[in-house]
This record gives sequence, C-alpha cells and structure tokens, in this order.
Amino acid sequence: YAEASMKNGFGLRYLYKFLNIPFLRLQRETLIRQLETNKEETKTTLEELGFMLETEEQNYDKFLAMLEARRAKAKFGEQTPPEPATADSSTPNSTPNLSAPREKEKATVAAAATAA
Repeated sequence: YAEASMKNGFGLRYLYKFLNIPFLRLQRETLIRQLETNKEETKTTLEELGFMLETEEQNYDKFLAMLEARRAKAKFGEQTPPEPATADSSTPNSTPNLSAPREKEKATVAAAATAA
C-alpha cells in the first residue's frame, strides 16, 4: 500500500503514477495492434505493386503510343493520324527502350516483399 494525505497532498505524485499504469498498458496494446496492422498493409501494398508491374496499365511504351495517338487525333481532327513511331535503335530520334529499368524495379519490389 502507499500512504497519501488529502490534508497536505503527501503521496499524490505516487498516486498519479500508480493510476497512470492502466492507461500506459492500454496505450501499449493499441500501439502493438497498430504496428501489426501497418505490417500487414505494407505487405499487401508491396504485393499489389508487384502485380501492377505485370499489367498493361504500367507499360510505359503502350502509354506513350496512346499519348501520341491522342495528340495526333487532336492535331489532325477526324483525319487519319500518322502511325506512331516505334522504338527502333537504328533511327536517331527513336524513343529509348525503357524495359531494363522496369525489370530492375520489379526486382526491387520483389526483394522488398520478401524482406517484409
């Protein structure tokens, strides 16, 4: 037990500290649950990123072709737009092939997923 006095305030600091223990335990349990939730969400997000890299939505070459087609359609109106340029290394003004950095990104996401 602990001695406390309402007359002169003796032992109040001890009483405050003692009453703080249940709050601290509850706070700890809540933080542990939040960390577990965060861990699961991080794992899920990394998996989703890995899947997204495999979709056509994340294919930069197709995005560029679609963008060029839109610009050509806007420029020429309803006329037939010219064929979009292909990424050929033999032409000097061709778009560089960006698949190598994409492969590196896939490997990075896969490594992060296994680490989590």
